[in-house]
Amino acid sequence: MDLAREIGLTVLQGRDATGNPVLEEDEKVLESFENVTLILSTDSDQGPGILYFTGGRFLWLSSKDENLNLAVPFATISMHAIAHARPNAIDNAIDNDTSIYIQLDDCDNDECNNDETVYPELSLIPLNSHLIENIFRALCEGAERNPDPDVAEEGQGSLYYDRSEVLAGALGHMDAIEDPERFEDADEIEDENGHSDII
Repeated sequence: MDLAREIGLTVLQGRDATGNPVLEEDEKVLESFENVTLILSTDSDQGPGILYFTGGRFLWLSSKDENLNLAVPFATISMHAIAHARPNAIDNAIDNDTSIYIQLDDCDNDECNNDETVYPELSLIPLNSHLIENIFRALCEGAERNPDPDVAEEGQGSLYYDRSEVLAGALGHMDAIEDPERFEDADEIEDENGHSDII
């Protein structure tokens, strides 16, 4: 749980009598997903758990350790995307190479806004790969309900918040990011002005 606190997650104190998360006043669960593995950073596998979405945050309760209960406010999420890559720490028993990648930003000062800032990361991997889009949709809806107050221009940040665009493939460029050798064998052509293009 030290790593969870270190990267900015909220550690919840216990569960209710039925094993569900203890919610805040006027908070209610909108939907939930079972058998979702949580990876903190890139290599800390927390095992499977149940993922709950409420109006202002998502909560993850471990299926193996009743004392391991975490929450992430939507306001601290700076980016989320569907990643077609297998996290290093994922249990090989899970036959799923697709995950939800989440980057957090809980900075409230200018020191965080520099090129050397390392933002916390986590991944969500459902045992049932068909739940990927449903979980991603729930994250998009949470982001829409909790917009970034620092985003002044209308539409800024819509790449991650507009679920219709993203689910239609607006994040397809991530495959290129995850495959640095994509252009390794590409041929170069040079025009009459000496400019080279990759084909």
